[in-house]
Amino acid sequence: MAHFKITTKALNKNDDVLFKSMLQIVNAQLTAEWSFHDDAEIILVDMEEREGQQFWQQQQAQRVLIAYAREKPAEATWFLPRPIRVKPLIQTLNALAAAQQFLPTAAASSTTTPATTPSISSIPSTPAIKTASPVVSTASLSQDAFDPEQSLIGLLKQAVAKQQAMCFQIAAATPLFFSAKRQQCLTAQLQLNTLAATPTHLYNVSQEQIQCEPIAETAVIKAIAEQGGQFYPLAAIIWLTALSASKGRLIVGHLLQQPVKLKHWPNLAVLPHQPHHIRLAAFMTRNSATLATVAEKTQVSIAQVVDFFNACQLEQLVEHTEQAALLNKNNVSDAKRSLFRGILKRLLQ
Repeated sequence: MAHFKITTKALNKNDDVLFKSMLQIVNAQLTAEWSFHDDAEIILVDMEEREGQQFWQQQQAQRVLIAYAREKPAEATWFLPRPIRVKPLIQTLNALAAAQQFLPTAAASSTTTPATTPSISSIPSTPAIKTASPVVSTASLSQDAFDPEQSLIGLLKQAVAKQQAMCFQIAAATPLFFSAKRQQCLTAQLQLNTLAATPTHLYNVSQEQIQCEPIAETAVIKAIAEQGGQFYPLAAIIWLTALSASKGRLIVGHLLQQPVKLKHWPNLAVLPHQPHHIRLAAFMTRNSATLATVAEKTQVSIAQVVDFFNACQLEQLVEHTEQAALLNKNNVSDAKRSLFRGILKRLLQ
């Protein structure tokens, strides 16, 4: 695993201590190892302090600088919003690690990268991209069951098998870049609630509606350097696609009357989720039940239960049992439940 050093400049004492503590807390969720060193070449600079502004002007050409402020300065390539939060810190460091690892290769190959390489916010509404016939299937989603192979998931699996960097997109939507070298996907920040309110998007359509283009690895880095975005684990994109494309249809090869249980919680720190997914995970890790029973006991619609089950199945979290087994509900006070929810919400920020 790559190792990066980082330090701070012009942060007040409280922010400096908080940053060092947060760096240790989030390290397990980072794609590279990060440590704090006073002589590091990557520096978090408080742009709301005069000392930080002066340092920025003097050092921006020699060092890798991250602007720390309430709003992103126009001159900043890398930015961490104030106050420091877990999710923005993880996103910034993971994106920076990706750029630092690949920029030498990108620089060496930049002259061979086509000028029309798609980027996160520069895709035309009706892109003239030739679909790669070996990757795109003409099959559509089944009306009776959810076949993940006929969605974006199938295309991603093919790209992984071929070890080919790809750009996936539909008209007038943010593209998704797959990095074969990183085995990760780059796109704009995913908002599950926004996607749920959008009738058609990349994650809920059939393969025949998705345009694909093989690209160079350098194109992925060019996109993040020019337009920003965030790297997501491949599992997070597969999970999101299962939630979106299932549309209440049970995944192929499974029966509604089969009792099931989750082996353990899904990693909701990195997997996009909604509040009812937490409720389902809590119930399904403790109880073996049919999906209909899960819906009844959790007061979640059967369609949402099925979507969640499909996503868990693809994450290999599902255990099939011989018979249903419901545990007695623990007598937990409302005060404790409220406390636990608050702690969980804070951890997932």
